[in-house]
Amino acid sequence: MLKSIGIGHWWASLLRRVVGGLGAVAPVALMIMAGSLGVGQSAIAAQPRNVLMLFGNNRVLPANIEVDRGFRETIANSVERSVDLFAEFLDRPAFSGPTLEQVFATYLRDKYAARRPDVIVVVGGPALDFVLRHRAGLFPDVAVVHLGVDQSYLRTIPALPADVIGVPVVYDFAGTIQQALRWHPQARRLVLVTGDSAGDRAWESDLRAALARVGPEPALEYLAGLSTDAVLKRLSELGDGDVVFTPGYFRDGSGREFAPRDVVTRMAAASGAPVYGPFSTFIGSGVVGGLMPTFVEMGRQAARDVNGLLGGMAPAALRMPASIAAQMQVDWRQVRKWGIDEGAIPTDAIVHFRVPTFWEANRQRVLVVAAVIFLQAVLIAALLVERRLRRRTASALVQSETRLNLAARAARLSIWIWDITRDKLWTTNQAAQPAGTSLPPPIAFGQILESVHPSDREGLDRAVRQAVANDEELDVEVRMLQPGGEGCAGSPRAAGRRTVTVSA
Repeated sequence: MLKSIGIGHWWASLLRRVVGGLGAVAPVALMIMAGSLGVGQSAIAAQPRNVLMLFGNNRVLPANIEVDRGFRETIANSVERSVDLFAEFLDRPAFSGPTLEQVFATYLRDKYAARRPDVIVVVGGPALDFVLRHRAGLFPDVAVVHLGVDQSYLRTIPALPADVIGVPVVYDFAGTIQQALRWHPQARRLVLVTGDSAGDRAWESDLRAALARVGPEPALEYLAGLSTDAVLKRLSELGDGDVVFTPGYFRDGSGREFAPRDVVTRMAAASGAPVYGPFSTFIGSGVVGGLMPTFVEMGRQAARDVNGLLGGMAPAALRMPASIAAQMQVDWRQVRKWGIDEGAIPTDAIVHFRVPTFWEANRQRVLVVAAVIFLQAVLIAALLVERRLRRRTASALVQSETRLNLAARAARLSIWIWDITRDKLWTTNQAAQPAGTSLPPPIAFGQILESVHPSDREGLDRAVRQAVANDEELDVEVRMLQPGGEGCAGSPRAAGRRTVTVSA
């Protein structure tokens, strides 16, 4: 995009020189110049939209980091409409005062004069207050989107201009304290810790108003505007029956500056009682939890509003929620540490740092392994049943064969069973003995033929094979030889006549 603008200016300069020296080709040169100007106008139309984010505190404040992350995740930045984000920080409360504010306002006006913001996003009450007071000297016609501004603060200032919009946040101090007292029914004293900056004193005022709705119990103790050392010493003296609530603070009574999360981490480590707080950035610092709106969601909501404005929507046409929703969030490690009944935690609460049970962590694997084991057990059981049935069948066959042999021996019968495909026969002993073999069955059909009188062999063989081919039964009477084959004179010794029965 920038290259196309540069080429347009280069062509314009070149054509001016050409037109000056070659009047005859001026029309052609002007046509080319018009084309280059068209490229420049197209490039200007496609320039990125500028969004200036003004944070009330410093850049490393955890809340600011989360707001920035949520905003950047949601802002619509694409080839069709690219967005350039710029961030500035008022660094309150460390730096303040009318003189410094005027210097900062001049700095912003001069710095962004060439890259005028299309939308200004202010983060927190101090940033909104600064923009409202200096807007006329900065960018009076630029829409402003606020985020992270407490609803109670908005009620104390005049109505905002139509092009200054945003979704307020409600920090439910009373709701968090009431939940803490339900989890600690033995609590006899509630200790509240605040700091000494202007914002810290505003939080103290909100706390006192919220506690008016909590009820007469328990007893209240305020640690307001003390030095951090004094606060930590007092908290270390607490024990059973005490509960602590704090929004943290930016400045203590000795004038030391802090990030609220950092000082809350020290409080929780020193306290002999459970500590609760209203900000989602406190999770992991040692507090039990509280009703907390998330700063990431604040950033996302502001980005949605900016997307609408950059898309051409009027501020009044944007559909925005009444406030950023708060949700109960707890640190599971602190729940266990302070003996809070797990069943008393709301089902919709966000639980952090909970170590999943073996079943929760390995549910799918356990189900797969259980299914495999079950299938293996079913297969093994089926194989055992089949083996048992085969043994029963084999035993039944042996018994049946034994009984058949006994019956055949008693009736002096010869029984043959011919396996045609393998040319094998199973015979009773009576049939095997005339065949002159002591081998156990089965035997070949040829051995049976050898035991038949030579004169009857061909007829028996032909009759049996014809019966098999026609799938029909056959009864034929033949003469059988005695064991030993032919006699001394070479004539066969007949053993008598036998009836051969072939059943298909």
